[in-house]
Amino acid sequence: MLTKILPLIALSSIAVVSAHAADIPTRAATPAYSAASMMRLYGGVEVGGGFADYDAKNLNGASVSKSGGSFAGGVLVGAEFGDRLKYGIEAAFNIHESRKRVGALSALDHVQDLLWSSRLVGRVSHPFGQYTPFAFAGVNVGEAHVHRSPDYVGVGDVVMGRGPTAGVGVEYAIMPHTLARIAYHYEQYNFDRAWAGTRVISADHTAHMLRVALIRDFTGGARTTAASAAHQPWAGFYAGGSVSGALSQVETKDSNTRIGQSFDAVNVGVGVFGGYNFAWNNIVFGPDFTLEKQFGRGQKAAGALPAMAYDSMWAAAARARVGYAIGNVLPYVAGGIAYSQFKQGMNQQSLTPVAGNWAAVEPGHGAQVGVGVDYKFAQNLFVRAEYNATLMAQRSIHLNDKPYTTQPVSHTAVVGVGVTF
Repeated sequence: MLTKILPLIALSSIAVVSAHAADIPTRAATPAYSAASMMRLYGGVEVGGGFADYDAKNLNGASVSKSGGSFAGGVLVGAEFGDRLKYGIEAAFNIHESRKRVGALSALDHVQDLLWSSRLVGRVSHPFGQYTPFAFAGVNVGEAHVHRSPDYVGVGDVVMGRGPTAGVGVEYAIMPHTLARIAYHYEQYNFDRAWAGTRVISADHTAHMLRVALIRDFTGGARTTAASAAHQPWAGFYAGGSVSGALSQVETKDSNTRIGQSFDAVNVGVGVFGGYNFAWNNIVFGPDFTLEKQFGRGQKAAGALPAMAYDSMWAAAARARVGYAIGNVLPYVAGGIAYSQFKQGMNQQSLTPVAGNWAAVEPGHGAQVGVGVDYKFAQNLFVRAEYNATLMAQRSIHLNDKPYTTQPVSHTAVVGVGVTF
């Protein structure tokens, strides 16, 4: 009899335990970067540095080379597909600071200055927990300013180049749907038939870069819970578009006589911005990046100096922001490094770099400070109003083979619309 009852008791116990276990809530897994996701869309910001080889040769086959440092920063977007083994495509845009004199005091004495680059690569990756190693390969496209010597920055050419890129890296999930990345990049650009004053050369730029990036996975769901989002509505990634108006005062002096003149240039701009907000109670802080295409011209009739014209082409800034959140309102201050590219010429009608009318096409850097306010009018949408003051570093240029210095100071009003992720 006992041998018949014991199996029944055991079966009943298993059934009861199983039913009870079905009612016990299981602990939800941390929603970090999901390896099982079949598709993800992502975007982020990156900065990096390394060293580059600058090579050049003329039409007769003579060649020179030089090595030097290189720095770049920009934005990236991409998409990945697959389960465990993932494959995808990624695009990026970077602004560079990599100016180098090559072949000093030789017949090929010139300066190479990579201004910006974009890349399009295919990538393959495999997640291992919070780590995701990856490899990539594709093509680079970039624009460089190639000119005679450091004293003749206006005597040169702006040329497009292209070449291969490849590398490896690893990503780490630092929080749900937010990743940190470190990667090695091999980059090559060939700038064919650049005109550097009286010389026609072919220039090659080969760089070995180490970049770090902060990436947001857009398809992984909300980064925070509803409760934390209500407590910190400004925390996380953001991006948007903007329009601007700027008044710039350009101070130009003859380097020999120190006689100078100032004139005003009015510009309008269309751009994009993005960044990341960290929140500590009501204090909001983090990096902010802007990039815009500018349109406009300033002109000055002949006076103390010959007639001149100034065109601003594009502007960018990498800043730190600190603000204090008051509900849906975020007033802030910002400051950081500014970059811009401009053209300055001796002729009011044309800025084309031809004989007798050298135009300086040169990237510049400086400092920017500003104040602004963001207002969140919907759960993930906000508007921005901002004022910035930008002081660019003084640049030495040559116009019509005469040395000058030029320094623009800008006051800019910006309005924009953004989205938080």
